[in-house]
Amino acid sequence: MDHINSKNFELKIISNELLAENYDKAQELIVRALEKFPDDIELLFKLGFTCVKKGELLQAARRLVSLANHCLEKNEFQFFSAIEYYMEFLDLVLNNNDISAMPQYSSVSQEILNFYYCQVFSEIPDSILTALKYLECHGERAYPYVEIHNSYAFAQADFQLDPIRQCGYFIHNGKKLYYMASFDKQKSMHIYKCACMEQSETSPHRYLTDTFNVSAGDIVMDIGAAEANFTLDVIERCKKAYVFEPDPLWIEPLTYTFEPWAEKVTIINKFVSDAPNENTVTIDEVLNGETVNFMKIDIEGFELKCLQGAIQTLKNSTDIKIVICTYHRANDAEILKQFLEDLGFTIEFSDNYMLFLYDTLTPPYFRKGLIRATKKSL
Repeated sequence: MDHINSKNFELKIISNELLAENYDKAQELIVRALEKFPDDIELLFKLGFTCVKKGELLQAARRLVSLANHCLEKNEFQFFSAIEYYMEFLDLVLNNNDISAMPQYSSVSQEILNFYYCQVFSEIPDSILTALKYLECHGERAYPYVEIHNSYAFAQADFQLDPIRQCGYFIHNGKKLYYMASFDKQKSMHIYKCACMEQSETSPHRYLTDTFNVSAGDIVMDIGAAEANFTLDVIERCKKAYVFEPDPLWIEPLTYTFEPWAEKVTIINKFVSDAPNENTVTIDEVLNGETVNFMKIDIEGFELKCLQGAIQTLKNSTDIKIVICTYHRANDAEILKQFLEDLGFTIEFSDNYMLFLYDTLTPPYFRKGLIRATKKSL
């Protein structure tokens, strides 16, 4: 135990120097630590990394080739696939002095990888390590996990054109899900398959699970509906559904989709926020004292304002579930968690992480996808 604590202490000091870009000092500390821990894979990796950052590419190549061989011999290949990735190029660097053969990452991927290469690996969550492996091989994506992208590739998407309404639809879990008439087949298929990918089993954007779901007879609010695949999935279980979508171009396909259940679906073509006006409603205003059992909130960074406009509903509710996106703004995960806990909700985050590439990314870069919150009467 003392051996492990001593090594982790030294790794922490080294990581601090790397994060501060003090590569000479970091290299000095790594070399000194390797005298005590000569076969430590993380120290060997960080030594190669500092050589790269200092521009000592041939030395880095030798270090990384040696490290890769060492990993293979000891069957310790668990934390970064980058070593294996580099192996394809380092022979060229060594034998031909061809520095251009080194793998090139985008500036975003490189920034993220550099940040985590400087960390103590044992302190990085496994799901982020898996995401880093994806970045090393594929570059940055919103969902940096192979199995999630496989779900996009294998999603069944049978596009059909409604000859009367002149817009396309998919048979989604046995029901027609309509898309805008302005969408051609290719665009409709891409959007539909992305929606399916978002709800795949390991996705950080997955709204429902086996243990967190809409119950029979629930009143449901789909806030930020778009095509409303979420509501369609639960429409036969719920007693009533409110579908909020501010984009007027979605209203026609939404009307077509929910025509068989028109008596229990209310489509509201407005934004949802903390104060009502001509284009905006609040949840408290819409419900006017009535209850709701399930809220799905995905509104591009305005999730907190939506909750603030539902404060009376949330305070008075004794049996309610909320699934709410937390990735649109950098600090939303903690802000929304605290807000809901203060109102008596029990909180859990979805699995895995996202990279929200439409925002300025700052350390630690990865964001939790959503919160599943529950409040029940005692």
